[in-house]
Amino acid sequence: MMVYGGQTMAKFFSTKQAANLLQLRADTLSRAVWLGRIPAPTKGPGGAFLWTEVDIERAGWALLHRTVKVTGGASND
Repeated sequence: MMVYGGQTMAKFFSTKQAANLLQLRADTLSRAVWLGRIPAPTKGPGGAFLWTEVDIERAGWALLHRTVKVTGGASND
């Protein structure tokens, strides 16, 4: 979570960033959502998935059968 102007905001990652953290390809992660293997994260105004740290950790457990700790900020990939 980030604090901006005194308000708490969730930190979001793109599908590409989430896939990189999970050491997967972005299309593999997207396909897992569309096949129902993992719950779909929230979509942004443009229709792209907005992944939270919790979404990424759940995906890691569901797809990789291990925990994935998301730390640090989102990079501009």
